[in-house]
Amino acid sequence: MGGVDHFDQMMEYYRTWLKTKKWPLKVILHLLDLTVTNSWFEYLQDCKMNKVPKKKIKDLLQFRMEIGESLTTATPPPPTYQVSEEDEEPPKKKFTRVYTRR
Repeated sequence: MGGVDHFDQMMEYYRTWLKTKKWPLKVILHLLDLTVTNSWFEYLQDCKMNKVPKKKIKDLLQFRMEIGESLTTATPPPPTYQVSEEDEEPPKKKFTRVYTRR
């Protein structure tokens, strides 16, 4: 069994299914599954390179669940700058109409 066959088999274990007739949505879901599975393989290589014990290595389901949890519980980043009084715009002058008789 080659690398591509093994990769396809791992994708089929936890495939994201959605019943729809719109093909772009199916392609997007397939690409999402593809990236998650590819990331998991990269994670396995990193674990082997760093000699992580087998008990601490996550399987594909745990990996997918952790990604899902982190995406759903993400908070927006804090602002990178603070607005000071000098940065604020000066107050706008009120426009008054002047009526003249002709």
